[in-house]
Amino acid sequence: MTTTIHKPTRRIVLMGCRKSGKSGIYGNVFRNVIAPDVLFNNPISTELSLNSFLDLSLWDYPGTPDLYSDTTDPAVLFANCICVVFVIDSKDDYYPALKQLFATVSSAYRVNKNMLFEVFVHKMDGLSDDHKIETQRDIHTRIHDELMDAGLQDVHLGFHLTSIYDHSVCEAFSKVVQRVLGDEGILPTLENLLNILCSNSGIEKAFLFDTVTKIYIATDSSPVDVQSYELCSDMIDVVTDTGLVYGVDSRKEDALDKKESMSLEDGIKSVIHLNNGMVLYMRGINRTLALVSLLREENFEKHGLIDFNFSVFHEAVSEVFKIRSVNKNIRL
Repeated sequence: MTTTIHKPTRRIVLMGCRKSGKSGIYGNVFRNVIAPDVLFNNPISTELSLNSFLDLSLWDYPGTPDLYSDTTDPAVLFANCICVVFVIDSKDDYYPALKQLFATVSSAYRVNKNMLFEVFVHKMDGLSDDHKIETQRDIHTRIHDELMDAGLQDVHLGFHLTSIYDHSVCEAFSKVVQRVLGDEGILPTLENLLNILCSNSGIEKAFLFDTVTKIYIATDSSPVDVQSYELCSDMIDVVTDTGLVYGVDSRKEDALDKKESMSLEDGIKSVIHLNNGMVLYMRGINRTLALVSLLREENFEKHGLIDFNFSVFHEAVSEVFKIRSVNKNIRL
């Protein structure tokens, strides 16, 4: 029996045609670049190892690779890749993008039949709801027909409507990460723990956030309301930005270094009372994970019970991640 501690880092590849907005997504979600400034991002080949709970690296692939060329080896391009996120510009002619999407999916599927595929129908800001739905339906129908004709009916594509001018792109990446965690088998356990916490604490909605990226890795089984998600997500910014002002070494000059250095301490607590009778309650799980919940003012009066239930939840989640770490890093 031999024990191996090292395992190659898993990779998510962000792909799409030129000017589809993939570099803007990369900068907005993972580099904390605000929406107006993403226009000045240079589209370069960049791989980012996420300094967070997520044991992933994200590769922003520049331009449009010629997957049918002899100089392009899909086995190298998609090495260690567990998920391909393909970005389509909804405001441009997306027929060339659909051809590229088909080439990407067919090539990656031959490399790894267990690979996940997600499609971001991007730049949806300013469009009517009917236009959004019709665009997504058209894209889904066309690519589905092409995959069926090619005998790739086992390939499942996830579709998300996104924009960097709201929280939709973070929510989309949250669902991507949840699919990855679902393959690991820990997502149902986390959801069950959140359900138990909510039912015993009077919590309306709870999210388990990765605080570096503001991606939620799990939530309870109640439907996700966009406004509730935005409130909880913004609370992460309020707490971390306050920490940047009062709790970070002033010698750190790089904005991203500051953001990452302001990782939440174990057990940190923050409360925000809203003017609609609701309360935002945040508790740190560890340096990169936090529970953010939304509950009514009258239920928060029992905060002693909530704190006790959180301590039980904290212990259970820590045990889940300990088992996950052992299973991931040790081979027998």
